[in-house]
Amino acid sequence: MAAGAISHPTPTTALSEASAAVTMAATSASGSVGGGGIDNPDQRLCDDVGSFVRSSVSLSLTVCRKIFSCVAFAGVLWGVSGSLVLFMFIYAAVGTFVTTAMFGRVLTSLFYRQLAREADLRFSLVRVRENAESIAFYGGALRMFG
Repeated sequence: MAAGAISHPTPTTALSEASAAVTMAATSASGSVGGGGIDNPDQRLCDDVGSFVRSSVSLSLTVCRKIFSCVAFAGVLWGVSGSLVLFMFIYAAVGTFVTTAMFGRVLTSLFYRQLAREADLRFSLVRVRENAESIAFYGGALRMFG
């Protein structure tokens, strides 16, 4: 609907119709919701693989740097006292175990919940794109956004 066709627009109605108009314009102009977003699963998979590789390389480099720092620090600490080196390794092992035990399961479940919600969002965006004309024609944006 055009903004001029509404006699007394409320802020919610105007926002809903503006959102529907933007969605329709983006869909008709680029063929995807959001104007140039990723709309095919193959491209999404390629982007995920690229992100995975970047994260893996970054993690590997960080682990190597930390190992070298730990060895250098252990050498300096060995010069002060040999028992401090042993204490440092025990302290690091216990701290890692406690942190992993306390936060590992919670973070893993939150990560999988985030993945599920992102998948639901992508599914909904595809449905909006497929039915954009019907949504705009029947004023469904008022129900979706209002």
